[in-house]
Amino acid sequence: MWHLWIKLGSANANFYFASTLAAVAGAVILITDGLFAELVLMSKVMKIEENLEIRAPL
Repeated sequence: MWHLWIKLGSANANFYFASTLAAVAGAVILITDGLFAELVLMSKVMKIEENLEIRAPL
């Protein structure tokens, strides 16, 4: 498809639409994965802190 659009100039605008759609889908997946990883990390840190508070001597 890239060859038709760039080299021959005979493709339609669906090429840009599909390229943009794929880029946005990839960005959404990366952002979602990063946010989920941060949430899991924060959850683990909070559990460790809670365990330290429970075990701390008075």
